[in-house]
Amino acid sequence: TGSTSSLSSCRAAFSLRGEIGEMTHLGIPLAISFFCRMGMASMDSAFVGHIQDELHKAETYLAAALLSDMIVNICITPPLAFNQVLNGLVGQAIGSGNHQMAGIWLQQSMFWLSLTMLPCLTGLYYVEPVLLALGFPEAASHLAGVYAKYNIIWPIPNGLYQCMRFYFQAQGLPRPAMYNGLLFLGVNALLNWFLVFGGPVPHWKGYGFIGAAISLSISRTMQSVVYFCYMFLYRKHHLKTWPRNNNALTSNEDSDSPAESATATCWLSSCCSNIWKHHTKERTIEFLKQSLPNVGTLLFSVAVSQATTILVGRLGELSIAASSALSTVSMPWSGTLSATLCAISSVRIGYHLGKGNGQAAQKTTQLVLGLLTLVVAIMAIFFLSLQKYVLQVATNDIDVLSMSGTLVVAMLVGTYLNLIVNTITSGVFSGMGRPLI
Repeated sequence: TGSTSSLSSCRAAFSLRGEIGEMTHLGIPLAISFFCRMGMASMDSAFVGHIQDELHKAETYLAAALLSDMIVNICITPPLAFNQVLNGLVGQAIGSGNHQMAGIWLQQSMFWLSLTMLPCLTGLYYVEPVLLALGFPEAASHLAGVYAKYNIIWPIPNGLYQCMRFYFQAQGLPRPAMYNGLLFLGVNALLNWFLVFGGPVPHWKGYGFIGAAISLSISRTMQSVVYFCYMFLYRKHHLKTWPRNNNALTSNEDSDSPAESATATCWLSSCCSNIWKHHTKERTIEFLKQSLPNVGTLLFSVAVSQATTILVGRLGELSIAASSALSTVSMPWSGTLSATLCAISSVRIGYHLGKGNGQAAQKTTQLVLGLLTLVVAIMAIFFLSLQKYVLQVATNDIDVLSMSGTLVVAMLVGTYLNLIVNTITSGVFSGMGRPLI
């Protein structure tokens, strides 16, 4: 029958080699981009872990940085649900041929993220009393409270940057974010050197501990600004999928046509004057139906990951510092792997389902989970063989190095299980359009 032939052609269209090629084309730039972003935060902790002054020991600074990051992550995580769905929604829009819906989903994402992030940032002013109430050491809690206030600048620009990145990477444009990430990883290193230790300036010792937070705020804010200027104002990569008037170009027209060029010169005024008409009640409800369940998923994930920190905090500053050292050396690769595989699975599964090819989506899921297992196995061999040298990247405190070395195996097992859960819930289910699961 006709339906059987259609199904057969859909199945025949899937190529394992082709899918691996598409995943590699998307995944390598994404991995580099995510590694640079994860590396920024770990770089701050690494600089903090090497501070030697008369006020506090390195373990106190490491503990304070970890405690501050714990509360900051809890506060800013819920609004990120509004950009996590973009990979799947934009992938489905591109796969179904309804390209301008991709721009509508981006606008929805940026609006709701900005609106909900503002009240969440107020929590950063109460980090010290919260930590003291939880029984953490007074010195580390005070430092963490100061550190958190210097982090209040970057969460909204960072969230909007993620929205833009997810929007373009789902369209097959991941490389600009990769180059932008590499650029600002270097910028962040220079800022840390200058603001924490004084850099090359004579008689200038930097701001010490808070210099790391200042450098991160500057780097992540400017990274978002530079990416927006390049992708939207200079290259105008958004035009193919940007909602516009009925008499404007459709999404299938050539981007090099005169009509497209004319649209490019006035896109801002056109979009601003007609932006609201594209956001109907039905579309807004659909976006919120896809996004809001992710709030619970993200909160559960961050609660599970930070529960360990709360329990470890009962054991004193040394235990917290050891946990911070492990996080510093594991987050760049584990966070990169998690974010990359979630993005790949969400985009590719959404694309296949947008074309009505469920079998291809299933095979993509199997490929992603197999790749995850392989990478974690390789990293486990690397860590177990060279753990002494790897941990020295985070700190030079002998006591912290000794304690953190005993926790490497537990960290690797926990990381693998957490990656499996995150990839399925934030990647596979998101691509399926079933975040409520």
